[in-house]
Amino acid sequence: MLEKMGHSIVVAANGIEALSLLAEQTFDLVLMDIQMPEMDGLTATQKIREGEAQGRSHIPIIAVTAHAMAGDRERCIDVGMDGYITKPLNAQGLKETIAAVIHGGPATPAECTETPEQDAAQDSAPAWDIAESLERLGGDEKLLNEVVEIFLSEGSEQVASLRQAIANGDSVGIERTAHSLKGELGYLGISLVSQQASELEGMGRRRDLNKSAELFAEFDTEMSAILNSMRSITATNTANATEH
Repeated sequence: MLEKMGHSIVVAANGIEALSLLAEQTFDLVLMDIQMPEMDGLTATQKIREGEAQGRSHIPIIAVTAHAMAGDRERCIDVGMDGYITKPLNAQGLKETIAAVIHGGPATPAECTETPEQDAAQDSAPAWDIAESLERLGGDEKLLNEVVEIFLSEGSEQVASLRQAIANGDSVGIERTAHSLKGELGYLGISLVSQQASELEGMGRRRDLNKSAELFAEFDTEMSAILNSMRSITATNTANATEH
């Protein structure tokens, strides 16, 4: 999405790596994920602002969070962030938030118009809706194909990792893997199954795994249907493209 808008991107895997890159290179903007390993986004932002207090120039920072809870935006602004956007991102919301911050923010939070619970209630059929996914990605078919290829490549492995974490009672592994799946499913507009992943993530975070195996069984069934649907649709599209 960012490259389509004309931006050049450098990716940091965590807050420590972000600080290192900022010390070595000059950037116009930071999209700061809140939940990262090694050092989270709030801590990284605090350290960036501490450095600016010693004479470094101010760099705009936009919080990127999977949570849309009361007080989240305030916490982000309190540590020195200039804007706030919630996952799953969409192209228009991302573009507007960046523009607002660059041209004098602070930005209005770009959030989903419906809560995950509302999405889940409306999405009674979890099979993949390619039109919904395309809309989420701003109508960019090439980007959609790339995202789907990644999801097909990694989705089965992530589900297997989640299954193993549940079998081992590994709450940290459950939280981490379910968090990744939640975001990927959300980007693709598969709201019901994304909500199930969110519930599994919450179980891991609370260390309450009593019903995790039961919920995972439902999640696993839905994921299998989605992956099979994606494989079928992409195979058909590829065949049609070849014929033409």
